[in-house]
Amino acid sequence: MKDLDQLIAGVEDPVAEPSFDGLEAAVWRRVAERHERRRTERLRLAIVAVALVAGIANGQWLVPSASAHPAGETLFHPTVGLAALTTAEIGG
Repeated sequence: MKDLDQLIAGVEDPVAEPSFDGLEAAVWRRVAERHERRRTERLRLAIVAVALVAGIANGQWLVPSASAHPAGETLFHPTVGLAALTTAEIGG
């Protein structure tokens, strides 16, 4: 019974109205957090879209150009002579 008396004594006024101090500031803070989260999600989506477009573009333009040369043609390509091992073998 003593604990119950202490709890009742700790309550100031059970019929008093709740305090709304700081409620408006808390609401605006939550609104700002939500806007920031949406902006971050949009930015993340834009970054993923740019990366996807860059990956598709590289796949469309670079891979076909690499496979366009037959294997036998690369031995006689002019840039083969510019390789470091080729000039070393020639005695350069």
